Amino acid sequence: MAKDCDFTVPPNSSTDEKLDLALAWLSTIAKQQAKIDVLEKKVNDLEIKVTNQDASIKALTKENRAIKEAANIRDQEARNNTIRLFGLPISQDEETGNKTLSDIVYNRILKPILTAARAKGDCPSVPHLANLMEECYRVGKPAAGSKATGSPPPPIIIKLTQVHRLAILKHKRLNMPSPTDAEKAAGHKKFVIVEDLTAATHRKLKELQGDQRIEKIWTVNGRLRFVLCGEDKSVKKVKSVFDPNEEIFQAAKSSK
Repeated sequence: MAKDCDFTVPPNSSTDEKLDLALAWLSTIAKQQAKIDVLEKKVNDLEIKVTNQDASIKALTKENRAIKEAANIRDQEARNNTIRLFGLPISQDEETGNKTLSDIVYNRILKPILTAARAKGDCPSVPHLANLMEECYRVGKPAAGSKATGSPPPPIIIKLTQVHRLAILKHKRLNMPSPTDAEKAAGHKKFVIVEDLTAATHRKLKELQGDQRIEKIWTVNGRLRFVLCGEDKSVKKVKSVFDPNEEIFQAAKSSK
């Protein structure tokens, strides 16, 4: 471009020659300006395209989050009659089939809790096994050599009737049976019952449990509730488990 614009006027040039050189220079400048105008238009078009794409991406991201949240809620609702039991070792009766897993869980864990719930008036009666559990199974298989190493046994999914599920969740903390001395010696320190959460809800629960801004956090029918550290002790709700933590905390602060 610098070479195209190099119009050095030779010595002793006539007026006509100088005029011709000036016209040629102006023509070159006009061509370069036309190229600049074309490039500027392309840049402007690209900026508009990028802006529109950004808006589309934001809209799709918002829509995708809403779809995932709706799917997570439906998944959680499908689990509303189930709980998870951790820590119950695989017994010889279970391995040999002398007793079903349902029988073992019912007599060892659930019946004592429901007996306490009935005494408190939160359960009309201690139901028979057939009227309490629809399903009872372990999730996965025990790790190789788990008995020798004391590795945790696979958790158990228990599908219950709703009224008994609530009674068990309410009274499990004070009435959960303890492992036998032999089970404790084998590394099974305690039994734990929790709500059967979706993977997304469980991930967000663990994430928020590690945040120092939260004093305590728990679930109610698969939905997250928490209390912030500080003077405000009101219970906050997590609207969507797919929201970033900062959005969750901003919404919590604005709900005072």
